[in-house]
Amino acid sequence: MELLDLANESQMSEFNEFARRYGEFMQSPCWGNVKRGWLCEGVISRGDDKSIRAVCLVLVKKTPLISLMYAPRGFIGEVSESAFNDILEGTKILAKKYRSVAFLFDPRVSEADEPDFFKKYRSENIRPIQPCENVILDLADTYEETERGFKSDYRNRIHKALNRGVRLEIHDEEAVDEFYALYEETGKRNGFPVREKEYFMQMLSAFGNDCKIFLCRSKEGEPLSAAVGLCFGSRFTYVYGASSSQNRNLYPCYLCTAK
Repeated sequence: MELLDLANESQMSEFNEFARRYGEFMQSPCWGNVKRGWLCEGVISRGDDKSIRAVCLVLVKKTPLISLMYAPRGFIGEVSESAFNDILEGTKILAKKYRSVAFLFDPRVSEADEPDFFKKYRSENIRPIQPCENVILDLADTYEETERGFKSDYRNRIHKALNRGVRLEIHDEEAVDEFYALYEETGKRNGFPVREKEYFMQMLSAFGNDCKIFLCRSKEGEPLSAAVGLCFGSRFTYVYGASSSQNRNLYPCYLCTAK
């Protein structure tokens, strides 16, 4: 077991590439650059050949007296007792360092695939922290092949959006203001708290070309819907979505999510 040295570029790169292999952007050290107000730490478990077999990015929220540790979508890697014991050993060292009262983690571990892990470590009162995926779509096929798997009304609304002049654009930081205006409107309409605009700026900056804003406009150029998407390793994640209350008959959200 070893702790991540944030000043060690080689180790940081190795850690990040391991997270990329599993497609878990929230286990990348880059995520620590997004979560301002949290300290970033990491635990590494190595096998007999010294290669990484499991990692756990740990975010630490400090208060004047105590702290809370959280590993979003972690740990990742080999699901074995020895690897997990390494992760626990490292988190115990961090807990002592930061006087942490709790360690929250939610690995993307399937009970069907790893029944022994769940039997040993899961309690009945434990629930997932991150939202469960509604859809996991295999993108190995061409778009045309993927689209044939959609429901017919979904396909029809995508084509209606195109026929009615809706166009999709892919942007970097220059579209943050337009995305954020739609995002605030969506939060007000649906009654959920919104993050500050700086949060999205940090995400785009931390992940660079892997993170994009997808923006749908009407033929007159009016922003209709938008999404923040992040491609990390072999997984593309639809992270945030937003839409206008106007011109919903143009079906911009269907085009934005499909394309």
